[in-house]
Amino acid sequence: MLENLKQNDLVITSNKKIILKYLNDTKQLLNLKIMSLKEFVDNYFGYTNQKAIYYLIKKYHYKFDIAKVYLDNFLFIDSLYQELELNNLIIKTPLFKESISRIVVIDTFLDPYIAKEVEKYEHLYLNEETKNYIPAVKKLKTLEEEVNYVAISILKLLDKIDINKIFIVNLNQDYYIAIKRFFAMYNIPLNLAEKKKIYGTISVKLFLEELKNSKDLESALNKIEKDEIYNYIIDVCNKYQFTSIDDIVIYCIEEELKNTYLQDKKLVNAINIIDFDQMIDKDAYYFLLGFNEGICPLTFKDEDYLSDAKKTQNGILTSLEKNILEKQKVINKVSSFSNLIITYKQKQQSVDCYPSVLIEQLNLPIQTIENNEFSYSHIYNKLKLASLLDNFIKYNIIDPNLSLLYNNYQDLPYLAYDNKYHQIDVNLFRKFINSKLTLSYSSLDNFYHCSFRYYIANILKLDKYEETFMTFIGNLFHYILSLAFKEDFDFETSFQEFIKDKNFNAKEEHFISRLKIKLQEIIKIIKAQDQYSLLNKTLYEQKITVPIQSKIDVNFVGIIDKIKYDEIDNQKYIAVIDYKTGIPNVNINNLIYGLSMQLPIYLYLLKHVFKEDINIAGFYLQKIIHENISFQYGKDYDHEIEKLYYLDGFSNDNENILSKFDQTYTSSKFIKSLKMSSKGFYSYAKVLSNEQINKIISLVDEKINEAIKAIENAEFSINPKVIDNKNIGCEFCKFKDICYKKEEDMNNLKSVNYQDFLNDN
Repeated sequence: MLENLKQNDLVITSNKKIILKYLNDTKQLLNLKIMSLKEFVDNYFGYTNQKAIYYLIKKYHYKFDIAKVYLDNFLFIDSLYQELELNNLIIKTPLFKESISRIVVIDTFLDPYIAKEVEKYEHLYLNEETKNYIPAVKKLKTLEEEVNYVAISILKLLDKIDINKIFIVNLNQDYYIAIKRFFAMYNIPLNLAEKKKIYGTISVKLFLEELKNSKDLESALNKIEKDEIYNYIIDVCNKYQFTSIDDIVIYCIEEELKNTYLQDKKLVNAINIIDFDQMIDKDAYYFLLGFNEGICPLTFKDEDYLSDAKKTQNGILTSLEKNILEKQKVINKVSSFSNLIITYKQKQQSVDCYPSVLIEQLNLPIQTIENNEFSYSHIYNKLKLASLLDNFIKYNIIDPNLSLLYNNYQDLPYLAYDNKYHQIDVNLFRKFINSKLTLSYSSLDNFYHCSFRYYIANILKLDKYEETFMTFIGNLFHYILSLAFKEDFDFETSFQEFIKDKNFNAKEEHFISRLKIKLQEIIKIIKAQDQYSLLNKTLYEQKITVPIQSKIDVNFVGIIDKIKYDEIDNQKYIAVIDYKTGIPNVNINNLIYGLSMQLPIYLYLLKHVFKEDINIAGFYLQKIIHENISFQYGKDYDHEIEKLYYLDGFSNDNENILSKFDQTYTSSKFIKSLKMSSKGFYSYAKVLSNEQINKIISLVDEKINEAIKAIENAEFSINPKVIDNKNIGCEFCKFKDICYKKEEDMNNLKSVNYQDFLNDN
């Protein structure tokens, strides 16, 4: 068919290689303009770029994806087309139409509105000639057996044909995991062309953090290494050079990075995955897997932005028309290549899969394939034996191949699973973390509950954060309380600013309206509490970073909700307060085991912020969200409300120091259980000496360094803490179902009282 090409043709095709191969084989020199259908449409009708996206987001506050949908269809939205044209946002190629002499369309389906324009010129439609082959279709039980059959078939072919002449066609993503696994077992090189997002990598994270903070592109780029990902980031940023950096540009760059993928390095000699359109070599071998209903041919649905009814009006192929053309394309390919091996599966996991309708329509013969070849991979054979043993032990099913495999692999470690963590190579681990480590209270708490839990959550980062309504409420309260005591604070403005982009249902709206009143109540009470203190300086949401010298670069990071401090008589006095939306836990009995460290860690951080000697008056939690409470008759309502917001924690037993923070300390009006008699503090008052406070800080320092040493040496054993027969290590652990912990893994400990180890000299 390509012999019909002539000088100065404009060729529309999805496969330029077929033309280049033809010209090379026939040794012709033709002046051709070869384009994909999209390239032709962009040049003929015009197209938009990032300027148009920026314009729509800035003017109409569209989400990035919504703006893209509109721009993908701008040719058919008259009002949008006119607006874009008026603002010079449609890029046109003025001389393109004049340069067209003849248009040749090769094996490409055209929408009617495009065909109408093509037919204004001299034109020619060329379609591949079919040979009326009737290939047999191989039926296999499962997806895994289907992939295994193809792998073995390819191995047999490699004895007589170049690997670069073997292709897998139209591979559905359901097959990716299996094909990687099986081809690795048989040592078959494969170019799978998997998409790997760069979003979520450390480089992108650091880049975006700095860009949002500084709004300076050069500063953000300097935060990351100049590697492959750096180049991808540069490419995205270059698209927005038309304007200065603002919040919209940063938003657009982030959205683009979410859909930017690393290109896999392509092996020179390997099996390649191709589309139907790339089937051009009659001497090559092609494997078509997944010849099942819904997969081949692909089924289109009426779910695009433009409905089928609108598509008909605008001269666009409807989903029904696409389905007909897609079916015909598959029929043409199936009937045109003698070396095409087609397979389909009957089951995928426990789901029944049905053969493609084309098998019956084309009257293709079906061959049932039994996987009983075991001469190519010991790894596969052992896995197959384990599967057959499962069926025998669980369901008493005796497979014909069970005896053969069992006799050849009697050393198979079946039912000998070892759940132990096998230590990673230390150098490999340090390379993985870039020889950098960031620790915080939450990560340290994970480590001391169970070091394997820390590994899963904080090294592999499998603990995905998902904002719930309750976490949103907690963030709202913390945000407002970080601003509430500044001179220019406006409650309503700050409140609305935080919730403006959120959508709530009726129940959540009602809850927020009630909490809004409670939040105003809290602010009033905290202001009253502050009147009892001589510490008049306050820091809110204070982020503290402590660099720690070790074999790797370590930063310990914490954010303290509230620090009250002041200098009185040349002495610095400090108290620290952390807001809690849940149930406060000020128990420090397990500190010696690395647990219950939140408040002690704040003391550790304070010592590093205020380098010189400081007097710590106390460290406390303050519960800021309370359930509805019923009050007894005769009680003072306002006083009972105030008591709900009393601080709960530990105070310094030195009256001179404590009095600077709480002038009412003898019978405190805002610290829970703090009261004195003529003989001193009551026994229930939680007070500590300066020596005990310093010992707590030393213990925290010791526990942090102990954790760092274990982490940098990749020691992540399964060791959940059990204290007095209570398994606290696995409590609230999201990963407790994957470690298969055994009794011998448990770290059994005895409960202690903090007074015991703080008074121990």
